[in-house]
Parts: sequence; structure tokens; C-alpha cells
Amino acid sequence: MDTISSEKISEQMAERLGISALPQKQQEEVADKVTEALLKTIFVETVEHLSQKERDEMSDLMDNDESTPQQMEEFLRDKIDDYDTFLQNIIDNFLNELLEKTK
Repeated sequence: MDTISSEKISEQMAERLGISALPQKQQEEVADKVTEALLKTIFVETVEHLSQKERDEMSDLMDNDESTPQQMEEFLRDKIDDYDTFLQNIIDNFLNELLEKTK
């Protein structure tokens, strides 16, 4: 299983968006803004992919102060077939749309 990490996402963004030539501070600012938008997109598309029952289960898990990010990831991996590919497709589509808008 090839888990998609935040470092891997950042590398993909820097490469695809061509921001690696910018000064480090500007790279970080751009990456932070793009990452925030990407995380919102991942959340929305993930929720839309789940059934209403699964959404309710996810909501309960999110509302539980004792649940961990690992538990949330396990839940999503259980509910979404080939979760890593699902995430990578969202990332690819997001970056492609972003690049199209900036042409």
C-alpha cells in the first residue's frame, strides 16, 4: 500500500505548478493556500462518495474526541475501494483544473 503523504502531495504541487523556482517563503505561501483548497476538495469528494449511512458513521467518528486520524483513515480505507488511487485521482484532477485556470 503506497500511502499518499503530505510531503508527496507538496512535491507534486511544486513540480506541477512550477513553484520550485520561487523563493522558499513564497513557495510555502503558495503551497499552504493550494493545500488548504485541496484538502477541502478531498473532504467534499470523499463525503460525496459515501452513502448516507457511511456519512453518519464518519460524522460520529469526527465528533468523537477520542478518535484519531489513523482511525479516520482506516474507516475511509474500509469504505472506499482502492483509497490511495481515489485520493491520487482527486489530487490529479485538482492540479489539472488549477493549471487550466492559471493559463
